[in-house]
Amino acid sequence: MIRRLLGSLFPSVMALGWCVSAVAQVPIPPPANPWAAAQLNVLDKDTNGFFVNANPVYVRSLQTAFPEIRAAADLVGRNDFDFYPKELAMQFRADDAHVIAGGVPLEQVEDNQPIGGVRTRVHVTKIPLRNDEGRTMGLRAIWYTQPILSAHIDSEGLGVSFPAGLDPFHLETASDLGKGPWVEVAVTNAPEDGRVTARIPVSQPRQFYRLETRQTVTIGALLSLTGEWSTLGRNCQTVIAMALESANLAQRSSGSPLVFEADVRDTRLVPTNALEELKDLAARGVRIVIGPQSSSEAAAIREFANQNGILLVSLSSTAGSLAIADDTLFRFCPDDSQEIAAMVALMKEDGVGAVVSAWRDDVGNQGLHDAMARLFASVVQPPGIRYGADTKDFTAVVADLSAQVAAAKAVHPNDTVVYLAAFDEAADLFGAAAQDPVLSSVRWYGSDGVALSEALRSNSRAVGFGQGRGFPCPIYGLDDRYRSVWQPVANRLKSVWGTEADAFTLASYDAVQIAVGAYQRVGARPGFTDLKTAFLTETRNYAGGTGPVVLNAAGDRASGAFDFWSLRQVDGQGVWWRSAAYQPGEGGAGTIVRFP
Repeated sequence: MIRRLLGSLFPSVMALGWCVSAVAQVPIPPPANPWAAAQLNVLDKDTNGFFVNANPVYVRSLQTAFPEIRAAADLVGRNDFDFYPKELAMQFRADDAHVIAGGVPLEQVEDNQPIGGVRTRVHVTKIPLRNDEGRTMGLRAIWYTQPILSAHIDSEGLGVSFPAGLDPFHLETASDLGKGPWVEVAVTNAPEDGRVTARIPVSQPRQFYRLETRQTVTIGALLSLTGEWSTLGRNCQTVIAMALESANLAQRSSGSPLVFEADVRDTRLVPTNALEELKDLAARGVRIVIGPQSSSEAAAIREFANQNGILLVSLSSTAGSLAIADDTLFRFCPDDSQEIAAMVALMKEDGVGAVVSAWRDDVGNQGLHDAMARLFASVVQPPGIRYGADTKDFTAVVADLSAQVAAAKAVHPNDTVVYLAAFDEAADLFGAAAQDPVLSSVRWYGSDGVALSEALRSNSRAVGFGQGRGFPCPIYGLDDRYRSVWQPVANRLKSVWGTEADAFTLASYDAVQIAVGAYQRVGARPGFTDLKTAFLTETRNYAGGTGPVVLNAAGDRASGAFDFWSLRQVDGQGVWWRSAAYQPGEGGAGTIVRFP
């Protein structure tokens, strides 16, 4: 019987980073456990290899040979050549250059021996640190001395032992390297001579063993990446990855065993797709899912989530029909009544006298239409136009809409408008409407599902029509009081896609941070009740890119401001620009601010 013993292995880390304006501003979190407080070294360097920060463990490790080093501040401006033999320092610098040039982490086992110190074998991870635009501005080195596994055979079988007090390390076994899963081995005996031993029967087939710290937590996401409203889905996918970068850097730097990953599924904004993807995520043990984007999807999957203990965190579902208390659907945006309150405030300032609505036939856009009909009943002209979600040819829709607008203009010749609640199909509708003289003669107003749409921005005909008709589209707005939080994320998103970040997108960043905080409270494998309680506790204590996450009794965002985005052409290119903003006030009254 041949058995192989492996030392501890930290997880591979994908493109970690931190949004900072200078390396020195990257916080080193406090140790997550006694082992990290005693064993985990953390050192930050700039791109030239100069030290900018370190944790107390590393400072203490140098003090025997370098008594003048009493605090991290004494290391600032020094480099590897000040503390290590030349050959070792050169190797460190070569590895650093690889991380900085590639912008990706390096993880390996290597020798470490300060001048005058003892040579040890350490496990090291070097992680790039980024500025507000996402450029690498330095790196963080995190390392610890590798614990050693030992084995002996006696009458009781095989004994695999390792030093006691190594929380969060645990023993894992696998039957085949690189193929079979690693399974945790329970250790129940009391430590003897400072070591813990797991007993394995000699009759057991050949196994491999290792010490591991990693406890991987998967956060799911249901986003439209290739279907309608894919601009939001794509942006959220990018921001979720950015949020996990910062979360995982903090976890690794503190010695926490938790490692977070995302499992993002493309629903194409189709409710049946969302349900199938959620079922698969549930089968894989995922318990927090960011999304879905639309209310139609949320309505289709809500009951499954309730029955299977899954927290849904929608960033953009607004249908009032889904404002239900005590379920597992949480919405980090206000419901449709608040969006329409903002729209009505703008329309009133614009002197609108008649509104003819057109809306996509789905739960969310139907909710927007219903809220408009309820909150602005004095000017909304029935019946309006409801078109199928799969409509491609808008000829008939435009003809019917034109007839209704013409009838409204007969009574309100100068103040009739069209309100459109839609998604990316609005680009096709605009193409048809541009050929109609009646629809080209009135102002248009849009919805959150159209705001910042790449499908409209990149369609020159849609841009031309939108610019000519005004077409302000409200979307849950950003709070300037929290600009220091959301601006770095917005900068990095713009550097990737060239698009502006909206509150729906930045809510995905907050959702990740709240989910991470919840798991930190209850561990990687909690019961659902404990996880839900921890999640709600985190929301009450959290203020991030979208400000404080205050939820009402239905689990929806209690209130919020709205930004209006409009289309215009600049240098021959379509752009979305922030044309107005709405700040809610007391008693339902709100204030509109215009931008040039």
